[in-house]
Amino acid sequence: MRRMIWLSLLAVAACEAPVDTKKHIVVGAVLDRTGINSELSWGDALTLAQSHVNRALDELAYKNLAIKLPIRDSSGLADVAVSESQKLVFNESAKALLVASSDETLAVNKTFYDDNPANDLNVPLLCSSCTSSSMNIPTTVSADMVTQLASRNGLKWNFRGIMSTKLIAKVLAAMVLKAGDSNGDGKLKVSFYAVDDSFGTGAMKDLNTEIALQKPDSGVAVPYVMEQLTHKREVDTNSYNWAGDVAKLTDNYNETTAATDGVPDMVVSANLVVQESAFTKAYNESLTPIRNLHFHTMRASSALRAIAQLAEGEEGVSHLLIEHDASGDLFTSEYQAAFGTPIVYRDAVYYDSGVVMFLAVIKATLPLDDPTKVTGEQIRQALISLAETRSGGTVIRTGKDELKKAIGELIAGRPINYQGASGPVDPDENFNIRQKLARWKVIDGVFVDQAIFDCVASTDCPEIVQK
Repeated sequence: MRRMIWLSLLAVAACEAPVDTKKHIVVGAVLDRTGINSELSWGDALTLAQSHVNRALDELAYKNLAIKLPIRDSSGLADVAVSESQKLVFNESAKALLVASSDETLAVNKTFYDDNPANDLNVPLLCSSCTSSSMNIPTTVSADMVTQLASRNGLKWNFRGIMSTKLIAKVLAAMVLKAGDSNGDGKLKVSFYAVDDSFGTGAMKDLNTEIALQKPDSGVAVPYVMEQLTHKREVDTNSYNWAGDVAKLTDNYNETTAATDGVPDMVVSANLVVQESAFTKAYNESLTPIRNLHFHTMRASSALRAIAQLAEGEEGVSHLLIEHDASGDLFTSEYQAAFGTPIVYRDAVYYDSGVVMFLAVIKATLPLDDPTKVTGEQIRQALISLAETRSGGTVIRTGKDELKKAIGELIAGRPINYQGASGPVDPDENFNIRQKLARWKVIDGVFVDQAIFDCVASTDCPEIVQK
């Protein structure tokens, strides 16, 4: 009888999950999972990066270390992003944060600059959806001093994993000027529609600046007029009167100048993902013949799914879906094998952001006997070091084997240069990056790239001649 009980206990023990003896470092992620700027696959891309890094650590037997990645939902709200970030750091001992969207990240970064030292997180932030052109700019001006200081990022806690709207606006401006005075009324009028937040208003400013700087293809300048119309970030997407705003954008009255100055030649829009699809639906249902160009948020797959056939023919400019090289190809195959679905816009960016942050964590632990004693400040310094030394480093691509090579190089004290699935991740002195861009069009229900622009090689963003 006792033998039977003993055997039964052995059987139960064999079925129990093995005890996790790893030394975990927590890197928290605060993403919009259910709100106006959400795409669930972005969390999957971070999870894939975590898997690749942890497998590489296992094979190297590096300090028995593993990365733990709790993902929390901000619901697209800045105050929730701050609250969830604080919980991750203060309650779950997160040593670094992967964050999303400009306004949410700005709100988190502001905790370093307000008059309450108790809320300072003291961990680095790396943002994969921060496209505001006022972020990480030392000359940014704001009426609110805390906002200004956080936008300038003087304490250097905030890093960016995606390029801002500035050069997207350059490519869009060229498209606007090429179309020119399409209605023949002797002037170029653009109606700009945007969410009233740091992304939307920044994109509006960028486009206005670029159109004023560039010359039309014809070389014949015509008077330029911009109408600017915004809506609140917190509008109820389902009940908001999108059709009313479409009517204002496409009539002959200018809401900005309060003048009757003719119908626009072009409408350009920059809203958050769910808002952009709702606006586009109303725009196309209005049957206006005026062409509408989109900033990058329309390329999110959730925006396309929401309006299906009503998106046919829509055009815009975005960051690349994927870099078509060894890094992009391996990430694509690994992602599809892991999740059974095709990659979508920004999956590559989130994967790359995860890889960069995880490698910085590992670099910061090199001098420590116990890697779990690493601090946010040490990880911040490692991120800065990775940025400063990349030019002379060993090229590292995506996947477990390449990340194993990267960790080996770091252990040996040699620099690395990560070339990711979204392209090179090369921060400048302000921790901003440059990437390639795609001009796309929705054809037969899918986004099809029409042209690629190399903003890495030059801020002129020359079009790449496809071979």
